[in-house]
Amino acid sequence: MLARRLPSLPSGDEAALAGATCHMLVACLAPSLTNVEAARPALEMVLLRRAKRYIEAHLKSNALSIDAICNIVGVSRRTLYRLFEHEDGVLHYIQSRRLECIRTILADPADTRRISDIAAEIGFARSDHFARAFKQQYGETARDVRDGLRRSSDTRPDRNTKERGSRAGFSDWIRQIPS
Repeated sequence: MLARRLPSLPSGDEAALAGATCHMLVACLAPSLTNVEAARPALEMVLLRRAKRYIEAHLKSNALSIDAICNIVGVSRRTLYRLFEHEDGVLHYIQSRRLECIRTILADPADTRRISDIAAEIGFARSDHFARAFKQQYGETARDVRDGLRRSSDTRPDRNTKERGSRAGFSDWIRQIPS
């Protein structure tokens, strides 16, 4: 299986894969608890990378699920959950990556889509769930982040105040005061 999949493996995994293969061979040829345990970290690192790559490639898909990841990576649910323990769980990792993707989109001044439409496109079926998760991760609402990121990327600070009137300018000024 390894020989068959070698040409399609992404670059950068060669060293980890070689180490994992050596440890796995030792564990198979001289089975002992010590050898099996020595092989585990290298194998888990390769499996975690595969899972993360799959998640990144399917971040916007509604079909991204625990079962789909397990199928592609070739692990049980229990193993997948163990692989993502340091990420606070696989579902937390997926949600966090989706929120980061949305935050990046919100920073783009050319993107004028509604925030709820962006969230739905990235995989949040319910806007209330998205709003709570976003505020929990970033400490402010998506609208505040969008306005703040766009304002900070604007090279002409007086433009927003002139276009939206003095009341909006005052609100912007209040938001900029450090808490």
